Amino acid sequence: MPTLNQWLDDINADPVILIDCYHTAGVRRISTQNFISSPTDLPPNTIWDGFLEGGLIISSAIGGNRQVGQIEFVAVEGESSFSWTTWSAKIGDSAWNLSQFFPLAAGVIEQSTRPAPAMMRLEFSDPSKTLQTPALTAKTGDILTPLVLGNVFNISPIVEDSATAKYRASYLPCAISAVRDNGIPVAYADHNNGSFTLAANPVGQVTCDAVANTYDTMPTACGYLSSLKNISINSLINFGTLQASAKIGLYVTNSETVWDLINQLCESIGAIPSFNELGQLDLVHIPHAGNAEITLTDDDIELDGFAQNSVIKPANLQLNYALNWTQQSNLIDDAAVLSPALRERYSREYLQIDINNNAPNAEKQIINTLLVNQSDAQAEATRRGILWANQRETWRFNALMNGLPVRLGQRIASVIEDALIKTGTVISWTKQPDQKSVEIEVLF
Repeated sequence: MPTLNQWLDDINADPVILIDCYHTAGVRRISTQNFISSPTDLPPNTIWDGFLEGGLIISSAIGGNRQVGQIEFVAVEGESSFSWTTWSAKIGDSAWNLSQFFPLAAGVIEQSTRPAPAMMRLEFSDPSKTLQTPALTAKTGDILTPLVLGNVFNISPIVEDSATAKYRASYLPCAISAVRDNGIPVAYADHNNGSFTLAANPVGQVTCDAVANTYDTMPTACGYLSSLKNISINSLINFGTLQASAKIGLYVTNSETVWDLINQLCESIGAIPSFNELGQLDLVHIPHAGNAEITLTDDDIELDGFAQNSVIKPANLQLNYALNWTQQSNLIDDAAVLSPALRERYSREYLQIDINNNAPNAEKQIINTLLVNQSDAQAEATRRGILWANQRETWRFNALMNGLPVRLGQRIASVIEDALIKTGTVISWTKQPDQKSVEIEVLF
């Protein structure tokens, strides 16, 4: 059995795309050409109707971090009343058994429409739709019960019982490492379940520091958040020690979605969440150095199928870390009670690290992160400083079918007229597998 790349390189390959679209009444199976599974396949002796109009188009880009697409096909009676749910697509040779096909994409069906009386259009998404719901659901009284992941500084807990001066920082167990009343440390009893009780009634604003060590890195925090929607992290791609172990702090108090929170965590270390062809959630660090995983040559690129898209100027960086979750500007101005350094820290949103690349016409990037340790923040700032020390370019390549396995964050080399042009990072792609073409955008 050939690998996907080997098969795509074969000029005798006869690709067919099989799409399963599930709805309340069952499943609709359609394809780019008529296909019948073998008696030994699962499912056996099953027909995929070659009613697909215009093929299958799937696209993804860093920033959106989602795979989206759509298909149109000849409808059958009653389909307009169905509630469509999920879909999956696979690609293989028309002569193969079903078990030999390669997975292409999977996800949810966001919408169905009727572009013409006899036609049905389905709009696809990867399973990120499942994660676009609020992370917090439980309430304390009328207030959402907050969540602490990692190490958070100067958060505002909610009042759980005013009569006993009991406060809650998180519905998950966490250690309360400090409590302050208007910035001044006060005595308290930590109940080791995300709540604490003050020794005396407060006179001002109560804030605290809390630590949930079980979920204090980006992978563990993202894993917990995705588990709220019964989705697990499949794999970590391109992760080094920094990406895997850098300490984070996240305090959730409002209706932010699981997807938005996972993206915030990933962005702190230059990563993205991305669903693979099986609909599994991967966390992908976007490398800007290293060896190429894919090489595009003249034979892989359509005639005149490459062009420069944009030029990106060098940048100076301000990387913000150690977020102060409650900025307080009206604390007591008495050095004997509260030092000027602490007053300044409680009023300041972030600590920061500046990277000056001293490049002509350099622009300034301000990067807010959820990193908490200076050493981790310095390492990430240095990495990004190297990335934007020089001018960057984006190029577009229209590749043939052997570009199909490309994914966001891959390192890719382009060889034009037998000369290595550059090695860069994939930042977007659009795949039309039935047209045997893939458009790839690369950052060099």
